[in-house]
Amino acid sequence: MRSRKTILNLILLTGFMLVNWSWSEDTASTIIFEVPTLAEEFEMDGRLSEPVWSGASVIKQFYLSEGETPTKVNARVLLFLDGKSLVFGFDLPALETEQEAKRCFLSDEYDLRRVPNVTITLDPEHQHGAYYKFVIDPEGRRQDLRVDDESWITEWTASTVQDGSRLTAEVRIPVDKISSEPLEGLFWGFNVSFTKAD
Repeated sequence: MRSRKTILNLILLTGFMLVNWSWSEDTASTIIFEVPTLAEEFEMDGRLSEPVWSGASVIKQFYLSEGETPTKVNARVLLFLDGKSLVFGFDLPALETEQEAKRCFLSDEYDLRRVPNVTITLDPEHQHGAYYKFVIDPEGRRQDLRVDDESWITEWTASTVQDGSRLTAEVRIPVDKISSEPLEGLFWGFNVSFTKAD
């Protein structure tokens, strides 16, 4: 069995949200996760069925967007680093909607703010300056942006499966396209939100 090496520490800024994401200094801001190295590759099919996921960092404690008390929700966020990318796994309650995502004005992307979605926000080096958002909906549609620069794009992958009452997803985000700094020993701020439609 290969040993797991911790490469990157992430600070959970706020965890589980039902409204909108915002920067805040709250209880969740003090939570630190050590992110292990991905031991082997796997097929990104959105199902989390590969044995490799048993070695991931696991987040099970979540917070409402306007509170410091943990909220009870049957969900898990799994996390690895593969050297160049952060690899997320999600096991969440299903995100139901009657609305269809519409395409953004002057873009081929969808406006996922109007439908239920999962958003990953990354704050390199936890400086509360430039941060990056990666959004997926239950259909696997993706949207990304850099704060104050919505023209910023990068290649990243996501696969989702919504089956009955559960939504599972696998997401790979190339952090080497976000920061050129060596990742070992750095602290990055991050937020994962599970958001209902507006």
